[in-house]
Order: sequence, then C-alpha cells, then structure tokens
Amino acid sequence: MWGLQEPANGASPVPSGEVASHFLHVLGSDQRAAGSRVVLGVLLALLFGALAVVLAGPLGLAAHAGAVLVGLLVGLVSARGVVRRYELSIKSTWSQWMRFAVAAESVAEIHRKVHGRAGRNLPFLYAAILFLAWGLEGTLLVLAFTSAAQSLPLALPVLVLNGLVAGVLAGRGLALGRWFRAFRATVAEMVENGEIGVWGVL
Repeated sequence: MWGLQEPANGASPVPSGEVASHFLHVLGSDQRAAGSRVVLGVLLALLFGALAVVLAGPLGLAAHAGAVLVGLLVGLVSARGVVRRYELSIKSTWSQWMRFAVAAESVAEIHRKVHGRAGRNLPFLYAAILFLAWGLEGTLLVLAFTSAAQSLPLALPVLVLNGLVAGVLAGRGLALGRWFRAFRATVAEMVENGEIGVWGVL
C-alpha cells in the first residue's frame, strides 16, 4: 500500500522491536495531537462566534462563519499537501525514516531530519508569529470596544482573522488525524504479521 523499500543489498533487516514500537508511539501521539487541534479549532470557532455577535451583531457573525469555512478549506488543502510529501518521502526513504524515528517526537520532525532540514527554531518562530498576531488583535479589540462609532470597521479584521485561525486548526487537524490513524493501523498490522522490519519490508 505504502510502497516501502526493500532492504539494501547486503543489509539484513533489523527486528522491529523498540524502534518500530517507538515509531508507532510517534504516530499515535501525532494522531492525538491532531484530534486536540480539531477540538481546539471548534472551541475557538464557538468562542469567537460569540465575540463576533457582541462586537458586530449578525453581520459580524456572518463574517466570522465565512472565515471559518474558508479556513477549514485552507486547512484541509494544506494538510493534503503535507500528507503527499510524507507519503513520497516514506516510499523512497523508509529506512531513513526508521533510523531517525529513534530519537524523534513527531512525524514532522522525522521528515525534516530525513531531508536534512533544521527545525530547532521552528517553535520559537511560531510563538513569535502568534504573539504578534494576538497582540495586533488585542489592540484592535480594545479600539473596537472604546470607539463605538468605529467598532465595526475595527472589529471585522479581528473576526475574520479569528475565524481563519479556528478553521485552519480544525481542517489541518482533521485531515492529518485521519492520515495518522490510517498509516498507524497499516504499520501496526504489518509489524504484527512479520511483514515489516525496522529498515524495510521483510
């Protein structure tokens, strides 16, 4: 199904053991994290929807709902792109995936290491972007609450941003979670049946 590589000539496959078990643990952890992002996206959509009604009434709610739908679509499409990259990499470099899985905590980390990409600073970059985004949003919200006459023009960008964030979170989490679940089930079955070792298909 996944086109996993056969072991290289002269290389004996290593029993699945701890490495395969850890890889399954990584897949399960990513699946749970994706599910948490779906829940978070739904909760944020509901919370921000209530805020939209308070700030801008039915028009604000409509803008928020539209942004959530757009964000959901963007999240689904972007996640499908991520899945395609994972699958292409797994099909061509399965042995390297297993080697790097030993010390990795996520599928994304394994993928970066396999392709020689550094990812140590990514959490700090994401945190900085979120800090700036939420700081700008907070400023706009304060202005919207203190300037009743100008509340709608100030609130709309915030409502749209909130809806997009909630939708993207839910969409990406939904698509990635489904893929993690399916791939984990496939790998677990192959390991159980003795069809797969750490470095490739037996």
